[in-house]
Amino acid sequence: MHRRLVMNSEREQVKENNQHRKHLKRTARIKAEKERVRLEEERRLEEARQLEEARQRLQERELLILERLRLEEEEEEREQELRRRKRQEKGKVATRFLEALRAQMKERLSHTKLELPPLLLLRLLFLGLPP
Repeated sequence: MHRRLVMNSEREQVKENNQHRKHLKRTARIKAEKERVRLEEERRLEEARQLEEARQRLQERELLILERLRLEEEEEEREQELRRRKRQEKGKVATRFLEALRAQMKERLSHTKLELPPLLLLRLLFLGLPP
């Protein structure tokens, strides 16, 4: 009888140990699954954050490039305007110079009392020869 009781208690203990091991395995498996899900979520969030940072850097870079292009275009427009003004000024100076030369030639001709045809007068002016 005593042996039966001891054997029953041993069986009961083995059964409890097996149940306890099963319970530990099951909780370990659940913990591992939850940890895996947590790590996956962290990885996904980290990737999303990195993508957002990369997108933001690209946008900033694009804005800088657009600003630089705008400044270059404005500089080019200013340079073109300056060149146009210089050309106009040169044209005005050349026109004034030619008008002064014509007036001078007419005055010289009027002193010598000669009348030259306008084409000949113009030719003399361009060649720089006195009439």
